[in-house]
Amino acid sequence: MRRSKRLAAAALIFFVLTGCVSCNRAADPTDPPVTGPSIEPSTDPSNSQAPDPTSGSTADLGDGPGTGTTANPSDDPDTGSSVGQSEDPGTKPTGVPVNPGGDTGDPSGNAPGSSDPGNNSGSAYDKVELKVSGYLNTTASSQVRLPDSFKGVTVCGYSMKLGNRFVPAEISIKNNVLYINPAEYLKDGSYYSIRIFSVDKQYELRLRAYDVKDIDFSKNSLFLIPAKPEKGFNYPYYLRVPRGADKSQYKRLMVEPNNSGRVSDDLELHRELARTAAKGACLGSSTAEVLAMPFIMPVFPRPLTEFWDNYYHTLSRDVMEKTSGDGKRVDLQLIAMIKDAQELLAAHGLVLEKKVFMTGFSASGQFVNRFTVLHPDWVKAVFHGGFTMYPTDKLGGNTLYFPLGTADMKELTGQEFNLVEYKKVAQFVFTGDQDKNDKINETAEDYNAYDAKVMHDLYKTEDCMVIWQKKEQYMNSLGFGGNIQFHVYKGIGHGIPPASMHDAVKFFKANNGAKITKIDPIVDAWYFNGDEYWSSGR
Repeated sequence: MRRSKRLAAAALIFFVLTGCVSCNRAADPTDPPVTGPSIEPSTDPSNSQAPDPTSGSTADLGDGPGTGTTANPSDDPDTGSSVGQSEDPGTKPTGVPVNPGGDTGDPSGNAPGSSDPGNNSGSAYDKVELKVSGYLNTTASSQVRLPDSFKGVTVCGYSMKLGNRFVPAEISIKNNVLYINPAEYLKDGSYYSIRIFSVDKQYELRLRAYDVKDIDFSKNSLFLIPAKPEKGFNYPYYLRVPRGADKSQYKRLMVEPNNSGRVSDDLELHRELARTAAKGACLGSSTAEVLAMPFIMPVFPRPLTEFWDNYYHTLSRDVMEKTSGDGKRVDLQLIAMIKDAQELLAAHGLVLEKKVFMTGFSASGQFVNRFTVLHPDWVKAVFHGGFTMYPTDKLGGNTLYFPLGTADMKELTGQEFNLVEYKKVAQFVFTGDQDKNDKINETAEDYNAYDAKVMHDLYKTEDCMVIWQKKEQYMNSLGFGGNIQFHVYKGIGHGIPPASMHDAVKFFKANNGAKITKIDPIVDAWYFNGDEYWSSGR
């Protein structure tokens, strides 16, 4: 799809540069989209509502195209949309986007030496600047109402530029509304030139791109934030802002790493799965909604190619040892995402504490466990399933290398283990009494032969419940019994216990301040009371 979009855009640019030799459509209120690649809107843009084909929700177009605003779909079918950019359910770029170059920082969007026909001194085009009040979404399609004076213009083609670089995009007009669907993510804060060509005129709009234009705190909102290599992260992330987050007493981010549960070289698959999770289908997002806290989830890959060496979702040793490429130090990339989200929310009036709450289960539980040992200065409290990494160099006469311990942490990360900050982190770790995933298993994916030997020496059993008990005993012997709580849910195997949803809310509420507090957790894994749960955080 992305390749076809690029080819179509390239063909359109060629068409524009050769002088728009064929002009056979007029942009009047009754015409379909004009020459060139087009986006067929799901409904007439003059209507105030458009259906979301992915979630069945209603996408509110804000004040409507008549005001020149951009469509802003929301993730919540019950509360409508958020003002500002949120994820468009339609066609969007796949994979890691190309970071646009050539941005001059000039709001005009022009640059010397542009190859656009409108910049040629000998051009036959008369230039007309169109005054509109719209803007561009960085990760979604945009719609902008054109002035009434544009009605009836015969259109030959379009172009989109950032500075002197053409941006491939599907552009069309219907009912005097301009539809813009770039083939790549746009750059937050940059100005883009959209040019519309008729027989003898070049119409130009200058629009600024935003990750998030506005946040309506009276509604639930989901935003896809693109990768920003210049800020330290090479993958996108989702930001969910629940209703009432601006009034919540819990001024922190909730963070959960994505866990696709499958391998694929297509980052788009992992993005879609992360989107579903971020909308409420994971422990962290659900807990954040109850507590009215903003939530983020990264879109890290889990490739099929050489998947044994690329288990990003657990923060494995092979992943931590990467020295180049987009996947280098994803732990630091997550910190960069946290900083970016905190800065973005602060710009919209929601100032948060530095330290975050974290959740995870299985692979993402291991990620959280390891991240907490590596970066305790960023973590206030964690609630996750599974426990694999000890905050020590040696245990039971064995040297513990990452991901079992901290013996080579300085060599691996350039930093010493921060014992003082680690002791400040409140931790709740859980398993199910029927969970068999805690067995000792040497795989190239996570543990090597040495790690397996150490674990056999430490636990001397394959019984997962005995291993869990010994993990708790070892943490107590190391002096961490005061800040970590081990728990076993009864009646469940390798899965997230519904009862843990209640306990997560209770745990984070109890550990938002300076004191570390243990909770009285539920034992029955399957206990869940919806009315009690949804009213427990507010």
